[in-house]
Amino acid sequence: MLYINLIKKRIIILIPILILLFSIILLVNMLMNNSIIYDIDMKGGLQILISLNNKPDIHFIENILKDYKPTIRISEGISDYTLIIQTSENVNYDEIISKLKENGYSFSNWSVQTLSASLGTSFLKQAEFVLFVAFIFMSITIFILFKNPLPSFYVVLCGVADIIETFVASQLLGIPLSLATFTGLLLLIGYSVDTDILLTTRMIKGEQSLREEKLKSALKTGLTMTGTSFCAVSVLFLISYSNVIVQIASILMIGLLFDILNTWITNASLIYWYAEKKGI
Repeated sequence: MLYINLIKKRIIILIPILILLFSIILLVNMLMNNSIIYDIDMKGGLQILISLNNKPDIHFIENILKDYKPTIRISEGISDYTLIIQTSENVNYDEIISKLKENGYSFSNWSVQTLSASLGTSFLKQAEFVLFVAFIFMSITIFILFKNPLPSFYVVLCGVADIIETFVASQLLGIPLSLATFTGLLLLIGYSVDTDILLTTRMIKGEQSLREEKLKSALKTGLTMTGTSFCAVSVLFLISYSNVIVQIASILMIGLLFDILNTWITNASLIYWYAEKKGI
């Protein structure tokens, strides 16, 4: 089997390692240049949600509202569109509504949300703390489960890689950092380690002669788990008209794809090497 041969040679592990290193470089660059895209609930500001029957022209709206320096997105529902306009909390939302109506947009269903910058910063710090604590508890659980530092470290390493790569990819795709994306990252911690636990458990138990068979069995079961999860999340992404659910689903879809690389190349190569060295 080609996959088994590649895992044995361990050269293939360079692919996910390079992806991780590239993601870390991009993340550091984002932090240093303060270029991370935040949603309103993380930075504060004014958000206007407008329901429209037809898809609006983002470039046209950006042009007529350029004096307010807005961030504009569109959320597509089953039968309508939601225009999302974010700008500074000091902006008068009546002026924006008037500008849109003066330029041919007709609507009656709209809402306004205002969040102070200090409250947004507080939400960001709390979300970061929750994500950090969740990851620490996950790591402790892994070490207690396997009672062996190297296999436990491999699982935690893959979890870290999934989170970093997913976050960086979401930023590159223009998905803002929000409470919804933080929720997706929290869920991803669980999604990312289940296949790693499956793989590690299969590989460090059983007879030496069954090593390749254990890897094949784990691969088949793990990809089935990931595939079913990905299909379920894809349905949420495609049919939901809630921007929150779409953001969570987007994070999970990206994370599950990275998890395939990190589990079945990185962790598989490392745990196979460990099993060979230990003769298990």
